[in-house]
Amino acid sequence: MKQAVQKIVPHSNKLMSPKTKYSAQNALNSSDSDVPDKAELLHLYERMVLLRQFEEAAGTHYKKGEMPGFIHLYVGQEAVAVGICAALNDRDWITSTHRGHGH
Repeated sequence: MKQAVQKIVPHSNKLMSPKTKYSAQNALNSSDSDVPDKAELLHLYERMVLLRQFEEAAGTHYKKGEMPGFIHLYVGQEAVAVGICAALNDRDWITSTHRGHGH
């Protein structure tokens, strides 16, 4: 998926490899678990921006007829996917059937 995203959003490799990552597990091990630090918040924001850029690019390709079938864009829902995925750990599973580009 990373390569597909990089074709549509070329500078996404910076956003895909954060130095820090907020997760529920990290929060549970932290003394201030209620509030992510500035680096963690920035990472979450970068993920939301990446998802928005992907959605806008996908919409553009669809309108040009470069994508077959239908597309249901996720624009405006980026925080949902980023927040949910930030809370997942290695034992969790997630699936999506509609507008799941961000999960």
